[in-house]
Amino acid sequence: MTKNSMILQIEVTNRCNFNCKYCIRNFWKAKQRDMDIKLFKKIISEADPEKLDLYGIGEPLLHPKFLEMVKLARNSEIFFTTNGSLLKPRITDILSRDIDSISFSIDTLDPKKLQKIRRGSNAGEILRNFEYLLKVKNDMEIGINVVITKENFMDLPQIVKKAGEKGVDFVNVSHVVPYNKSIFDLAVFITPSNYSYEIADSVLDKGWDFIHDSIVEAQVISESLKDIEPKSFSQYKNIWKKAEKNGYWVNFPMLLEIKDKMKLLNEVKKSFEISEEIAKDFGVRVDLPEFFPDAKNRKCPYIEKKATIIRADGKIVPCFEFAYPHTTYVNMHSKEIKDVVFGDVNDRSTEEIWKSEQYRSFRELRKNIPENIPWCGDCVYSTLNCWFVDKNEDCYGNSPSCSECLYSMNIAKCVI
Repeated sequence: MTKNSMILQIEVTNRCNFNCKYCIRNFWKAKQRDMDIKLFKKIISEADPEKLDLYGIGEPLLHPKFLEMVKLARNSEIFFTTNGSLLKPRITDILSRDIDSISFSIDTLDPKKLQKIRRGSNAGEILRNFEYLLKVKNDMEIGINVVITKENFMDLPQIVKKAGEKGVDFVNVSHVVPYNKSIFDLAVFITPSNYSYEIADSVLDKGWDFIHDSIVEAQVISESLKDIEPKSFSQYKNIWKKAEKNGYWVNFPMLLEIKDKMKLLNEVKKSFEISEEIAKDFGVRVDLPEFFPDAKNRKCPYIEKKATIIRADGKIVPCFEFAYPHTTYVNMHSKEIKDVVFGDVNDRSTEEIWKSEQYRSFRELRKNIPENIPWCGDCVYSTLNCWFVDKNEDCYGNSPSCSECLYSMNIAKCVI
């Protein structure tokens, strides 16, 4: 493997000193551990990546040898993301000479709200550490990560404005990943394609009566019980024909479920638009997620950027979604996600695992997700918890499937 060929994301630890409200760590059964420094040295000497991301599901600065790891990896461009609590001035002074980019997780500037979301945090301490980092940044790029929910989307313009005033380089914004129903209820995105919503919008105010009437009319017509004018059924068929003609399906149960959410989503959209204008005025790069997705516009960020993850235990996994076993709630149903492991760098080199037939096939299929993988957000059967969903497979025969991956829709964001 030559330099420039990939981005290597190394999870130096999966331990954390916070207990964040929305974190996957509340929904997994993984053993907490730090990566062995000998294993880290082996990875760096063998892989020599152009870019190295030193973070995963945990706080990197908890690793007792994190500073040594940074020194060992200095031939690569180094990025990591942090909750900011441990980035004291002494550590910042050292890292500012060796790190190319750091991103702080700050979901709001409201101290009480931040401490409610990021349980175990001290908002004042985090913001002081962040201010000091900005003072000594040199050529280092500094960013902010924001996870958006009903509780804080209105704070985004203020965050972007403060970022601009303080000289922050970028702001990455992601929707929350709903690991259970209660988190999903706080989410401000939809999973059906926007096109499907637009063509069905005219009948959604009728609610479930529209579905009921369509079924009754279809049954009456099929049984030839009497001659009727199938108003609802005709509308239903026309919507479906229009959707299929343009390459979409229509998930009526899901569309009816989200109808009441549209007013809120328009408020979120306005917050995003204001944030973009502020960012433009200050010259801050702001990367916003989608909340009206499109099944035809799906990409895997790890495939696109030729990136892979090495967990703290040395296992190579393709992405965050498949990094650890966990629960999730999407398209009105719960499911269990299993980890997808392609090899162990304790036994084999990163290059050997990356080039293995199994991993190559996995990546090749996902180079064209819209063609090769269905989108369950547009499918009524997934909403009704079909067999494929329960098995983490899909109706195209893919296993594991990415048919409900929020990262592929650019709803949830990876910082790679």
